[in-house]
Amino acid sequence: MVFLISWLETNAVLLGSLAAVVTIATLFLVNGTQIMSAFFFNPKSEGGQRAREGVQVFQSVTDRPSIAVLPLTVMASDPEIEHLADGIVEDVITQLARVPGFFVVARNSTFVYKNMAHDLRQIGRDLGVRYVVEGSLRVMGDNLRYTIQLIETETGDHVWASNSDVNKDNVMADPDRVSGVITASLQPQIMLAEALRAKKKPVEQLTVWELIHCAFSPLLLGFERDSGTAVSVGLARRAIAMDPENARAKAALAWSLANRATSNARPWQTAEMEEALQIGQEALRQDRGDSVVLYCWACVLVYARRTDEGISFLERALQVNPYDAQVLAFMGTALIRQGRREEGLKKIDEAMALSPEDPRLYMWYAYKSMGYFANGAPDKATKAARNAIQQHPVFKLAWTILAAAEAAQGHEDKAMEAVHELLRIDPEHSFQRSLDAYRDGAVENAPVPERMQPLVELLEKHNIDQ
Repeated sequence: MVFLISWLETNAVLLGSLAAVVTIATLFLVNGTQIMSAFFFNPKSEGGQRAREGVQVFQSVTDRPSIAVLPLTVMASDPEIEHLADGIVEDVITQLARVPGFFVVARNSTFVYKNMAHDLRQIGRDLGVRYVVEGSLRVMGDNLRYTIQLIETETGDHVWASNSDVNKDNVMADPDRVSGVITASLQPQIMLAEALRAKKKPVEQLTVWELIHCAFSPLLLGFERDSGTAVSVGLARRAIAMDPENARAKAALAWSLANRATSNARPWQTAEMEEALQIGQEALRQDRGDSVVLYCWACVLVYARRTDEGISFLERALQVNPYDAQVLAFMGTALIRQGRREEGLKKIDEAMALSPEDPRLYMWYAYKSMGYFANGAPDKATKAARNAIQQHPVFKLAWTILAAAEAAQGHEDKAMEAVHELLRIDPEHSFQRSLDAYRDGAVENAPVPERMQPLVELLEKHNIDQ
């Protein structure tokens, strides 16, 4: 043992050199073109700068979302805070790497930029990534303030940025609370950026993954009319035609078909739902380890009135990706439909705490409004519905629940304002179809049919939809 320690000390330089060679070789295998550029064109030399300007073209290592998470800039001289910041970044890298469909650069490749001035666009070229996550951590009295920015490296544009103050002692005791919020917040922002980026291209030029992101985009951009789900169905079918064995594409089609079926009074009896069940099972057989596939299949089951089964697959999805706030929120609405309303409302609150700036908040508030209304709290349902409308002013579900909740409180004028606004958004909207859906159990226990009666009477009084 003494001899081994002595040998290691004597040959430390040699071992360090070998480690460096392995690191360089690994980076070269990931993105050889960018690494060659970094070595042969010195950015500090005049000739090297001209060479870079002449030949550098952004090239991602994959058509999937590719991300590099850089070390946080620590604005404090406390080694304990420095260690905390590094641990948070390491956790975010690990958590994002668990998200199916994301390509995340390893810690060893991103921590070489620690405490260095850097050009984010150059990092994108060197590592072959489309997005870079950077941020800072500073002490603010008893709190720590962390700032996170998501940068699109090809253009250098800020996709999303956020900051938050958290109690220093709480973070020290449980740093996962911060890394979890960062991970949960980044996921929808990256998916939204991917969808918006893909929508700028002609459909004929979209890759399979871009088609899939566009198919899911109504959830991120806001459901408006049935045309949105119709487009999603078409995009998912095109993705399957290009890659017939892609489980995510099949899951996207099943999810889109099931959402389209919900526009009917009895969605479980539609041809769309029949196909959704068939194609969803195919996706599940191909990949039971993809949390998105599990989530989509759960949605199909819940809309098909197989809520117990749906909840079990939502639980599996959360085991694969515990930081998917949409799965957590949909678990809430599934529990509400099952009659476990308090438990369901709590799950939705957990989703909102996990991803407080999520583009899907409008949907989560609508879930809450349904839960409160079903639970006999129309005043809370009204507040939640108005929050949903503030996030997405033309979301028909929120306006429907708002009208019912106001009518249940005897607020006839406010209820009719909601009715007229809904008809302005969609002149062809059928209240009768919505009421029939509740009576037939399309949404099971949320809201229960008898609580819709004040709205029914109000519509009859004003001769609407009769």
